[in-house]
Amino acid sequence: MNDDSEKDATASDEASDEAGADAGATGSAAVATDRDPGPMWAGDPTAARMPRRDDVIEFDVRGFDGRGNAIGSVGAYSVTLRRGPLGTLPGARVRARVAKRRRSAVEAHVLEFVERSPHEVEARCEHAADCGGCRFQELDYARQLVELGAIARRRLRPLEPFGLELPDPIGADDPWRYRNKMDFTFASRRWLESDDDGRHPNFALGLHAPGRFEKGLDVRACHLQGAVGDRIVTAARSRALELELEPWDLRDHTGFLRHLVVRRGEATGEWLVYLVTSCALDRDGELAPRFERYWRALVEDMPEITTLVHGATDRQSSVAIGDTDRVLHGSGRIRERLAGLEHEISPRSFFQTNTAQAERLFETVAEFATAGRATPSGVFWDLYCGAGLFALALADRFERAFGAELVPEAIADARANAVRNGVTNAHFEVADAAELLVRAAAGALDWPAPDVAVVDPPRAGLHKDAVDALVRVGPPRLVYVSCHLDSAARDLVPLLTQEGADGRGAYRLVRSALVDLFPHTPHLEGVFLLER
Repeated sequence: MNDDSEKDATASDEASDEAGADAGATGSAAVATDRDPGPMWAGDPTAARMPRRDDVIEFDVRGFDGRGNAIGSVGAYSVTLRRGPLGTLPGARVRARVAKRRRSAVEAHVLEFVERSPHEVEARCEHAADCGGCRFQELDYARQLVELGAIARRRLRPLEPFGLELPDPIGADDPWRYRNKMDFTFASRRWLESDDDGRHPNFALGLHAPGRFEKGLDVRACHLQGAVGDRIVTAARSRALELELEPWDLRDHTGFLRHLVVRRGEATGEWLVYLVTSCALDRDGELAPRFERYWRALVEDMPEITTLVHGATDRQSSVAIGDTDRVLHGSGRIRERLAGLEHEISPRSFFQTNTAQAERLFETVAEFATAGRATPSGVFWDLYCGAGLFALALADRFERAFGAELVPEAIADARANAVRNGVTNAHFEVADAAELLVRAAAGALDWPAPDVAVVDPPRAGLHKDAVDALVRVGPPRLVYVSCHLDSAARDLVPLLTQEGADGRGAYRLVRSALVDLFPHTPHLEGVFLLER
């Protein structure tokens, strides 16, 4: 369960490869074209030809694909609606213009609604038509969980021959204001919304506009973060404009202000602000006093800010990490509680972005990993451990616990959290988990063999060598945690078919669970218990 910078596609970058409107257009526009729609294509078996570009089709939306696009069918053709307007939901009937066809698959754009979905609710966010980060927010949350379950079953279909039984996804008690971290971007090219007043067209602080990496959507409020976070963003914007601090140009790679990262401790009420800029302070002596006035005014405007850290980088990549960091206010860290432990969080810390649902995920992993273990015994491995949550929280159920993660900062956090929480039987190592498994399979690792192992790989899943090595290492109980169910299906099949060393049989799939960590998006976390 690693940091959202690696695993989470909640924000609008998930939709960045999809067609976006030009500046001045809105996401609610059905299709951008000057051509008139073509003829209605009925799709019945007697149709004289196949559907072609600009044909008009009418059909019922029946669900979503894995990226959150609405899907349906007309005749023998499957239809995908790429970035439909608000209300493009299961249960709606739409007329759409064909954009392209490839074999039996059609992509189309909505022209109008014939019938609205009975599951539609009013979108809470004023940016819903333009942002794309909360793909499902106008869909009733109970129905979201139904659709997420359907997406998961399609993605995990390769596991059905192995007895896969999927319960309903574990939903959030409150699907709003759940993110404890948001990464906002300063941009010199502003995406103009339909209700935009046109002021400050060369300044935006918010999220990337879908399909236009160089443009920023100026976010006035985001209902995924806490209300204090909204006020921090407002203050950061107004003070930057007042002091005429130049935003970063995402295309030309010039400017000063680059990112505003806002983190909060749900259990402690503490707030961390991470301001990432270019390295212009080193080159422009007149900029330094203005920047100092900026961050001091931000802290004065928002006394809720517990700590503020400045990061600086001239890298072209749009990643909110400085090459150098310096603490300007407070300690540089905030505290959070999760799984019975106290964690310290810095700007770069690995930490799940939905604290409440991370508790549900941890409870599920703990139940799968420790069922039937009455007293502490055996050895526990936590691979791709991030900041070591599973190893630290489950260490009291085992004699010894081990964790491996490639990112040194994450292991530093894990070791510090072990000291902070008095965990003395957990050992953490900076290592590529795949390489570590290969070493273990060859008998070249000094860790004792695991009785229980948790693997929580990134979205790409396990390398083939890691899967093969895991079969040979063969912990009697294996818990696979996945943020990308396609990868889980691919990785689990060989684990469920290959026999282990010394004639041990293949793993069997015992239990599965789904957790909705990111409400209003098409993403689910999967947990799978394997035993041999």
